[in-house]
Amino acid sequence: MRKKNRESGNERNRLVNYIGFLEKKGRIVFAFAALLMLTALTGIIRTDIDTDFSAFISNDSGTAVAMREMEAVFGDAEQLLLLTEVVEPAGEEETVMNVTGALSGLDEISQIQSPLPPHFGDLSEVRN
Repeated sequence: MRKKNRESGNERNRLVNYIGFLEKKGRIVFAFAALLMLTALTGIIRTDIDTDFSAFISNDSGTAVAMREMEAVFGDAEQLLLLTEVVEPAGEEETVMNVTGALSGLDEISQIQSPLPPHFGDLSEVRN
């Protein structure tokens, strides 16, 4: 019981000392904390994270060779493959052409490869 009272007394004394220190040196502690936060914020803003996984493979590995070949053929290894399912069997070609046309109108998309052969470009010929 006495040991518990001593420990709580020591903790109370430490807390009182800490509060006294903050009352005396509060502006210095605040300035130091603000300077530390500004330094951290500057570091966070200047951080540039490269998420390219090619940094983790050697130049002569099979994966690196395949990436270089893909870049030579397609111009870029950063690609997104979008697969869509056509749920309406009737008008399937028209739906694919509408989606392809809508995507080709976006500036961010440089190339679209449709699963339809080029002669499906004019749907009026298909319907006749």
